Amino acid sequence: MDTRPLENGSLARRTFRCCYRDFLYTPRHAELMHLRRKESIQISARFAAVFVLVLMLAVPFWDGTLAVEMWSSQTFVLRLLVAGVAIAVLANRAVSARWRRHFPYLPMLMLIFAASLLCVFAANDLSATDQMHSAHSFLLIGLVMMIAIMPLTLAEAGLLAVPFLGLLAISAQSGLETGFVPFEMLLAFLLPLAMVSSLVQLYRTIAAVHEIAIDPLTGCYTRAFGMEMIRVS
Repeated sequence: MDTRPLENGSLARRTFRCCYRDFLYTPRHAELMHLRRKESIQISARFAAVFVLVLMLAVPFWDGTLAVEMWSSQTFVLRLLVAGVAIAVLANRAVSARWRRHFPYLPMLMLIFAASLLCVFAANDLSATDQMHSAHSFLLIGLVMMIAIMPLTLAEAGLLAVPFLGLLAISAQSGLETGFVPFEMLLAFLLPLAMVSSLVQLYRTIAAVHEIAIDPLTGCYTRAFGMEMIRVS
């Protein structure tokens, strides 16, 4: 953020300029910015949890899980685990408040990790059908798209992408059952787009916080910004 004199030379005008380091890691961000970004990430994680729960409740009626009596299979157990993680994220009980404050992306990372485990273990389940594998592929693709709406730094987006990269590595070495969905091709295409989109969301969040904090006419800090900083401190 630069400071320039106005035409009459009596006031200072602050212009918004985003540094490339703002997209790499979080310590550079101010407390107000971190709070706004944390709220956005946690809300997006809850939307992802709702998506996971709806999918886990709906797919048994489509892929034949109820018909083939897979209650004791590892696929069904892992689906229960994924649903449990989604419920914990939705109830804001997945991680402690202290961890959420410093690492707001952890609930989303838990969802992605649980879904990745489901995809790997279901691929080794002989009783799993192609419809089940397709449902798991849709689950992972949906989580990738949820990353795109989060204002993440490059380090955070890369950390969320680690489970997906692991799945791509497993698929390249030994093959991975993905059903009727070309999961590897879609993931290799959508994951970089989601990471770039998360950086765009981060830039928009930084710009929005700056517009709230700085009065565009006078270049001074607004009253709302002062009250927010008092509340934060």
